[in-house]
Amino acid sequence: MSAYQSKIYISDLAHGMFICQLPIPWKDTPFPMQGFFVRSQEDIDELSKHCEFVFIDTVRSKSVRLPKAGIDNRNNEKPVIQPCVTNIQASLNIKPVKIRSDRYAKTLPSAFSKELKKVKRIHAKIITSIETISEQLAKGDEYAVTSLNKSCLALVESAISNPDSAIWLTQLESQRSDLFQHSINATIWAIVFGRHLGLEPEVLQDITLALLLAKIGLLQKPDTEKSENIAANDHSYDFVERSIALVKNCKQVNQRVINAIRTHLERHDGSGSPTGIKGNRIPLVGKVAGIADYYEALINPLGNQAALSSSDASQLLFTLRDTKFQSDLVEEFIKAIGIYPTGSIVELDSKELGIIVESKPNKRLFPKVLLIADKDREPLSKPKIINMAESNLHKNIARSLPSSSVSINVKDFNFGGFRRFSA
Repeated sequence: MSAYQSKIYISDLAHGMFICQLPIPWKDTPFPMQGFFVRSQEDIDELSKHCEFVFIDTVRSKSVRLPKAGIDNRNNEKPVIQPCVTNIQASLNIKPVKIRSDRYAKTLPSAFSKELKKVKRIHAKIITSIETISEQLAKGDEYAVTSLNKSCLALVESAISNPDSAIWLTQLESQRSDLFQHSINATIWAIVFGRHLGLEPEVLQDITLALLLAKIGLLQKPDTEKSENIAANDHSYDFVERSIALVKNCKQVNQRVINAIRTHLERHDGSGSPTGIKGNRIPLVGKVAGIADYYEALINPLGNQAALSSSDASQLLFTLRDTKFQSDLVEEFIKAIGIYPTGSIVELDSKELGIIVESKPNKRLFPKVLLIADKDREPLSKPKIINMAESNLHKNIARSLPSSSVSINVKDFNFGGFRRFSA
């Protein structure tokens, strides 16, 4: 045990403590990452279902004062959390974002296959709109984004009804590495994230439109319809202002859309661009868009960088809490999409390969997996779905894999079965 770790009983936990280690495997709990802040009594109650004590990081915790007579005496006073002067979020006087988990509680989920067909049609319309929009914008057409905005509304409505179908779309198109597909995928992560936070549909629509328009300024020639036509070596982030200049006079582009475009590359600690603002000066729409855009760049990079798996991307994002991104927002983003999002390719401890087909919010580490290849990576003649939550299964997910690392295309899978498969 590290010198900065302390064992503490569940009854002595208090808000602000950072749980860094459990006496049981993390995969046996619903907590999404190896380490988190205690933010509510619900966190403590959930921990009590799994263990009697935990280990806290006394450095990362917000000024913990442990019981005077030692932690093994359960009758001692509770630890006290005092103001923390080293924590960036606390020093910036930033309160955690209030989550409206009840906003979509009564939304009736639609059938996955039905919604997937709908979201594919929306995707096609968005691609058509965004590939032809540059020329209209260059001509100053104030109605240039009308069609795109309608598709944004349809995408938001679909993702609210069935988030898994929207996430599945990001995997269907993961072989595309162009600018437009990056923007579409980022919007889907943002919608699912915003839905989890309980943001209003109109806010989700504005974030969606902002992310679809944010990279327009990267195109070298306004009248070019190819998304590969990206300005080379544009590291000055001038493209952000170019994007705003192109879209600011459009009828459907309001100030919230402009704010999201302008701040989606800003960072919590002030290290972002183009202006280096930090903390509360970054609007929530910019923070949500920024996390979604960054995550998509990790798992489907536009350049020559190696793609990360979904779990590796989540873990990297987790390490950037309170530096690049607001801590509670990172944690909620990971809760929203899951460590293994729908459509992710995973390897089991048996070396078999599978695709995540369902991931429930309260069982993110125990999704349903479609087994598609045996331990030798040979395709199964009859792929089968297994539920990782079943105690008698004796199988666990060992790791997730970047889509580029295996010769599996999620497009080959349909809910009626495989059309083709090569391993």
